[in-house]
Amino acid sequence: MITLEKIHELIEKSQNPLIFFDDDPDGLCSYLQIKKHFRKGYPVVIKSSPELNISYLKKIKEYSPDRYCRRIL
Repeated sequence: MITLEKIHELIEKSQNPLIFFDDDPDGLCSYLQIKKHFRKGYPVVIKSSPELNISYLKKIKEYSPDRYCRRIL
């Protein structure tokens, strides 16, 4: 299980994180909190909750992140 400390460390060490979040108010708030705290990251809204499908590979290739994070909180 990933801890909050591990998530913080992963985002902190990344230069260009790609942040996936659900298309509901909780997901948006989670992304905004991450963006405000770390001042980096590109948002990708997940419309096929609860899992990522193959269509999201385009975003990963397009933005070439060094890390990508799925909202897990």
